[in-house]
Amino acid sequence: MILITGGGTGGHLAVAKAVANNLDDFVYIGSTKGQDSLWFSGEKCYFLKSSGFVNQGIFGKIKVLFSLLVLVYECLKIFKKHKISCVFSVGGYSSVPASLAAIISFKKLIIHEQNSKIGLANKILKPFAYKFFSAYEKELCPYPIQNIYKQLKRKRTEIKTVLILGGSQGARFLNDFALELYPELLKLNINLIHQCGAKEYDKYEKEYSKFDKKPILIGFSKEIYKYMREADFCISRAGASASFELVNIALPTLFVPYKYAYKNHQYYNALYLVDKKLAFLCEEKDINVDKVLNLIMNDALKYSSNLFDLDYDDGALLLANILKGLK
Repeated sequence: MILITGGGTGGHLAVAKAVANNLDDFVYIGSTKGQDSLWFSGEKCYFLKSSGFVNQGIFGKIKVLFSLLVLVYECLKIFKKHKISCVFSVGGYSSVPASLAAIISFKKLIIHEQNSKIGLANKILKPFAYKFFSAYEKELCPYPIQNIYKQLKRKRTEIKTVLILGGSQGARFLNDFALELYPELLKLNINLIHQCGAKEYDKYEKEYSKFDKKPILIGFSKEIYKYMREADFCISRAGASASFELVNIALPTLFVPYKYAYKNHQYYNALYLVDKKLAFLCEEKDINVDKVLNLIMNDALKYSSNLFDLDYDDGALLLANILKGLK
């Protein structure tokens, strides 16, 4: 039996889900924290009380390490119950107990790193992995996404709708920028779809109620591809999963990286696509309404053909087939 582990944020979970969709059967171990239970459910899904190690004080770190020993033992019991043969990890703190259990029980550990800068958990575990995959490595794996993004891609020829995408947890900077930009979009008769995050939904619903015409406001959605399909241009954070989903659905995008991301990895995620002439990049300190309007009116569709003609191999299927071969 194959076991999938990791999560916390949509970026990790989107990869886990894309690979899981290509498997007939699997067991999942995630965390009670984060979004794990929004993506996975069922008898073979387990949610442990795992916690992050980063940004903890000395006593917090000691507490995490002690609880980790208990969680590893819980994972070993799950391994035995389901006769686990290999473990696929997408990283994040919720991947650590099952990954360590795989190492000490001599199960093959396969890791997928989503970002251009390797995360702490994956960095520590990489030397013990049977296989390590990344879209940014020399021996790369095409980024695993759900096939629906490729199926819904279309070539944009004019901009009628702008999508502002802050991720399922929202992005305060982009949320506030959306409010600033929206009156100008209305003047141009351009529609707005704004993903503000579930926690911020009520606040921004109230803010938009001041306008005669309201945008489409989203909190959390498992079907974000529907909104990507409808949009003609996007302004987004540069988490790896969202970045490759936007590229594969052929949506021209201006990436505004979260400047406090670990090792500034969002900037390098976006730069990777910019260098391939597939996207635009602007740091928070440089963005303003005039600059974005100029891009929308003049250059936003410059890479539309590049995006539409792009054909990534199916990374999710590739990884699923590797895992099946290890059963």
